[in-house]
Amino acid sequence: MTVPLWAWFAVLGVILLMLAVDQVAHRRAHVIGVREAAVWSIVGVTLGVAFGVLVWTLTTSTPRNPAFSRCFVGSCR
Repeated sequence: MTVPLWAWFAVLGVILLMLAVDQVAHRRAHVIGVREAAVWSIVGVTLGVAFGVLVWTLTTSTPRNPAFSRCFVGSCR
């Protein structure tokens, strides 16, 4: 499988964006509580999953394995 060049630039852009947000959002030193850690973890995971879904959607025109797709939506037989 070949990965398009735009995908590599998109990955680099997302990483740089997340680093920039991290630098701006955490300018002052403070003790991080459980709630703040959970929120930032959810934000990071959500961005990662959304990016993965975007790349998968843009690069996949048909399901690779229809049997797996059926299992994924709950009718695995």
